[in-house]
Amino acid sequence: IPDSLDIVLGAKEEVKKKTPYKSNYYKDGYPPESERVCTDVIWRAFKNADINLKDLIDEDIKNNAELYKRVNGKPDPNIDFRRVPNLDVFLKRYCLSLTTEVKCRDKENLSEWQPGDIVVFLDGYEHIGIISDERDKNGIP
Repeated sequence: IPDSLDIVLGAKEEVKKKTPYKSNYYKDGYPPESERVCTDVIWRAFKNADINLKDLIDEDIKNNAELYKRVNGKPDPNIDFRRVPNLDVFLKRYCLSLTTEVKCRDKENLSEWQPGDIVVFLDGYEHIGIISDERDKNGIP
């Protein structure tokens, strides 16, 4: 990722809008600016860094569909880039995997959490987020 600061700024701008959560299928893939789910924050943040995440994921799925279990052999560019498990596969293939454990009183551990890092949650429910450039009084992002 060339510029994590641009990604963080894009995510913060998106979150500031307080856009309502609405999950639908869209013919061109992109929801209107008035709607979003967690994955929309991610691709919109990347867009702020001039990275077209949809195109990158679509291309990777086209060439490696068997790796994307959620695609189930039937790629759909209108929705694939908005599915957390697909983003998880893509990020594991092209990004460095870091800790997902937060140790609240461990400065070394907390320093591993950097602005722009992407965190994927698959246990219990599917969710994805971006680490902010802000930390609380204990150093937790």
